[in-house]
Amino acid sequence: MGNWFAYLVLLIWPLVSVRLFMVYSIQVAILITLLGGYMFLPETTMIDLPMLPPLNKGTTSILAAFVGCSFIRNHKVSLLGKSKLKWLLLIYIFSPFITAMNNGEVIVVGETILPANSYYDALSVAISHVIGLVPYAIGRQFFKEAESQQIFFKIMVLAGLFYSLLILIELRVSPQLHTWVYGFFPHQFIQQFRFGGWRPVVFMGHGLKVSMFMAVSFISSLLLMQQRKRIASFSPITVVCYLFVILVLSKSLAPVLYALLVFLVFKLFSIKMQFKFSKIIVLFVLLYPVMSIMDLFPHKEMISQIKNISPERAQSLEYRFLNEHILLQHAKNKLSFGWGLWSRNRVYSEKTGEDITTTDGGWIITLGTFGIVGFIAEFGLLVFPVYRAISVYKLVRTKQEQTLLAVHTLALSFILLDQLPNASLTFWTWLFAGILMGRTEAISRDVSSMKR
Repeated sequence: MGNWFAYLVLLIWPLVSVRLFMVYSIQVAILITLLGGYMFLPETTMIDLPMLPPLNKGTTSILAAFVGCSFIRNHKVSLLGKSKLKWLLLIYIFSPFITAMNNGEVIVVGETILPANSYYDALSVAISHVIGLVPYAIGRQFFKEAESQQIFFKIMVLAGLFYSLLILIELRVSPQLHTWVYGFFPHQFIQQFRFGGWRPVVFMGHGLKVSMFMAVSFISSLLLMQQRKRIASFSPITVVCYLFVILVLSKSLAPVLYALLVFLVFKLFSIKMQFKFSKIIVLFVLLYPVMSIMDLFPHKEMISQIKNISPERAQSLEYRFLNEHILLQHAKNKLSFGWGLWSRNRVYSEKTGEDITTTDGGWIITLGTFGIVGFIAEFGLLVFPVYRAISVYKLVRTKQEQTLLAVHTLALSFILLDQLPNASLTFWTWLFAGILMGRTEAISRDVSSMKR
């Protein structure tokens, strides 16, 4: 999908990125390339390439950043690194080959035929995973210092402030910017109607993604408020209040709740308790699939409690849980390495072959497609930086740096929590996790060097 202008922008973005790497510091160039691509490039527009993943806003931005680091600034991007994390990276890259090996049969359900997985498919997935890991590697490698980590949060606030202007336009006229600029709307328009009005979509494809982006921008502004740093000519408290209002107006409930919880934890608890809170959240994220498989999570009790508050939200949650249960029963049949590609992870009517499931949560998509091994690899890579931050935060020199780590850890924890009801992982999320990973590794190395 897309018109000639959408394809043109997609192809021009790497050239713009090259110029950025020639003008700005490598950290600023990386952030503008990846965040700018996420914020402004067209959704669903892609150029299909043989064997390689489609060239879309994600792969275009990632490859542009890679070229900028490797060839413009002459810095080799190391994907595996030297830590024990490389084993998770290797599993994430190569486990799709075992998935393909276990899914060599064609599935026929009614009138629906699901192709077998081939090693060609596995190679394509492996390449896609490698490209997807580039932002993670770039974050680890080029944002090791507290100063570069601080730059990330400052640019997140600036990006949120700029995007808020576009959000205000769509709040007034409905989600039209993508159609005005690129000639088409990338999602179901009716899904963006919430609470008696329209959710802004801008250029991110869905209102939920906009809200999560603004939630992280709001959380970033809390850090600058604590440091008493002005943004442009605005006081930090003004920026915090403004971004929260924009977040509320974006009309997605979960990101607002995440932002409020981070605000309360940030303001009411010590840094030590903030890290403990993050630890509880990511532990829950990792255990939720296990609890669901063993039928230990109180799904029915939760729905019953929410009915007392909002019957509409309870009905929506019940629908999600029902689909989770159906998909999970199917996933159990190939629990280790999953069902692979071609929508084999979904459930179909035996009579008509019609798809009868809705996949919302990122965790169930990963589990059904690549099994528990794929889930551990993907979520392990994202959770590991949180645990590293918890283990090293006492080693940093100042309270300001501890706060920087705490806010980063809290924000990443809630992004991961959102993968239970939604599938909101993007390439900028991998950059976000990679930056935290790189900073924690640098802290450990610095302390080890001092001891020697």
